[in-house]
Amino acid sequence: MAVIEEIEALPFEEAEEFWREKVPMPHDQYMELVDKAKVLAFSVSGAGQMDVILDLYEAIDGAIEEGISFQEFKKNAEDIFKRRGWAGPKPWHLDLIFRNNTGSAYSAGRYRQMEETKATRPYFRYSAILDSRTRPSHASLHGRVWPADDPIWDEIYPPNGHLCRCSVSSLSPRDLSRMGVKVETQQPDMKPDPGFSFNPGKQMWQPDLSEYPKELADQYRERSKKMK
Repeated sequence: MAVIEEIEALPFEEAEEFWREKVPMPHDQYMELVDKAKVLAFSVSGAGQMDVILDLYEAIDGAIEEGISFQEFKKNAEDIFKRRGWAGPKPWHLDLIFRNNTGSAYSAGRYRQMEETKATRPYFRYSAILDSRTRPSHASLHGRVWPADDPIWDEIYPPNGHLCRCSVSSLSPRDLSRMGVKVETQQPDMKPDPGFSFNPGKQMWQPDLSEYPKELADQYRERSKKMK
């Protein structure tokens, strides 16, 4: 996912659509889902009231739509907590909620855009932010290219861990020639952090609802209808 210190560049329709199809739910139900199913849902640990979860869901929706900063989101969230009588999560946890969710929406939205241009740009290139905070395993993928349809993207498409800032871009055959980049044929050694070994965009845009609990699948279908 791209750097999301401030998310002014975030808003676009695909990211908004990804977010708005998620199903808010109580955290105990959320934790019963397998990792791949969690991409269809939203919850917040420690939030016992469904009203708080729904309010935070709407606050993140606004952040994605308007491209607001974390500090502005934090202020909105604190107003929610005060109104609902909840102390709220620790600052680091609130930061995690914001960046993980906006980052996943951005990354999934980019996946859908790239899928739509895959006929002319059939290669995906992994990009990491190469600074002191970058995990070595993520840095090891920087600049590497695989075909867009390679199954490896089902596993390493970002985010690949909490607060992951990696992203993926698409390339045409001409780009490959101009950049002198080779297309990989081997699987990388890198493994995503536990709970992140799947492609959020593919799970959302092409979900096999037969794999998910009936209640979640039904709610997802209902929300998807409202988005049309």
